[in-house]
Amino acid sequence: MIYIFVVPNCFSTSAIASCLLAILLLFIGVWSRKPLFLLPHMIWQLAFILASIVFTILLIIWSHRGEMFAPSAIVLIIWMCIPTMIESWWLYNIICCYRLLRSNQKCARQWRSAMRSRRHSTVQLFIAQCYNKGDAVFVDGEKT
Repeated sequence: MIYIFVVPNCFSTSAIASCLLAILLLFIGVWSRKPLFLLPHMIWQLAFILASIVFTILLIIWSHRGEMFAPSAIVLIIWMCIPTMIESWWLYNIICCYRLLRSNQKCARQWRSAMRSRRHSTVQLFIAQCYNKGDAVFVDGEKT
């Protein structure tokens, strides 16, 4: 009896701790403009989405076998689909942020290289390339 209570409790505590760590890394990654810090949060979101899909499939199977009442299964499926859709939208936004941070790192490296070499035509070409993409570009203001 104690074993049944302790194992899920330890699992839920570690799951909550790792989820909070992923959220903290998300904030640090956005604040410091480091896209790799966003990966743990994306992994957590994918895990939640996959677990929700598996749970929804299990609910459908249980309701067809008669192990669960169909109205209860429908309510639980709806309550699982709403957060899953929100998490899917949020995952899409985090992936867009990740791509933006990655492209910003490339632009920042090119900007620093062009500023170090002080080639006027290279700087003009770089600016034209960044703004022709239509992406928001923010370059760290380092003085060289």
